[in-house]
Amino acid sequence: MKKLLPLFLAAASVLAHSAFGQTATTRPVGVVSVQLDANKKAAISIPLELEPIFTGSVTGVSATQITDSSASFGSVSGANYCQIISGNASGRNFWISSNTGTVLTLRTGGGNFLLPVDSSSSNTVNVAVGDKYRIVPMYTLAGLFGSTSADCVLKYGNNPNNADVITIYVDGSLSAYYNNGTNWKNAGNAGDSTNYNTLGIIPTSGIAVTRRAGGASATLEFLGSVPDIAPKIQVPGGVKIARSFPAPGGTTLGKLGFANISNWTKHNNPNNADQVTVYRPDNTLSGYFLNSAGIWKNAGNAGDSTDYTNILIPPGSGFGVSRKGSSTGPSTLVQTELTYNLNN
Repeated sequence: MKKLLPLFLAAASVLAHSAFGQTATTRPVGVVSVQLDANKKAAISIPLELEPIFTGSVTGVSATQITDSSASFGSVSGANYCQIISGNASGRNFWISSNTGTVLTLRTGGGNFLLPVDSSSSNTVNVAVGDKYRIVPMYTLAGLFGSTSADCVLKYGNNPNNADVITIYVDGSLSAYYNNGTNWKNAGNAGDSTNYNTLGIIPTSGIAVTRRAGGASATLEFLGSVPDIAPKIQVPGGVKIARSFPAPGGTTLGKLGFANISNWTKHNNPNNADQVTVYRPDNTLSGYFLNSAGIWKNAGNAGDSTDYTNILIPPGSGFGVSRKGSSTGPSTLVQTELTYNLNN
């Protein structure tokens, strides 16, 4: 089978701990541990959310900003994101690039978040006055993987060729980082002197981990709250990219929602169809595509008649997306479904 996302050659082993507790006023909280095997590449996701630091209502909106006239923001830009939690845009997440006391300037990832991403769709994704939002801290490179030789759980090195490399989707493009034993650096720009320790990662951004020879197995531990909003996942056209479904129970191909977007390319030949690459529970890497009838099929076995709509994407595992044909246009927002109900 053709590998759709070369970054991913082996799945991360995922251990989900039953450490959840709940009160009447809080979301369930818990711990999810993700194990990274030595000398193997993996795709991981952020399965939990950190607790919001502010919740409010939108009183004004423009091309790149939302206003909350009743707010009094301190400095919230940098390692926080804005999560829309009601209205048509519910489930959208945006980095906060700067702010005043009442205005958040958002990084839209290459798309205009005020307009429907797919103009032919009746399901608009506009942010509107009256929508509820919250400001949520992001997990950071240093927070997840450590910052120096003393606490970095991955292999560090003096250049990206002998260090483990983290690849994530930032502002419309893939960016790679490595730890030099002192801090996180830009793997694609040797002249960049920036310290990327505090670089935040949006929960729907998949994290690709390229592991070098000589590294040891590592365990990442996420402590946070169970997501209560089904995310909208941005899928760019014409690229191969890692994405993530932030939830401690994982999800399925069907609940990811790709079958419901109008410019997803379906075809009976997997070579002509958009594909999703996932990690099966038995730790094998498999690609899937939607045939002309809208059924998820195995891209690596043309004779397999199984419907893979309910195939599991385990908690903590990322997935790859490869788009082809006429789908090489603008980004699409995919509305997912949660696999649980926190109201019960």
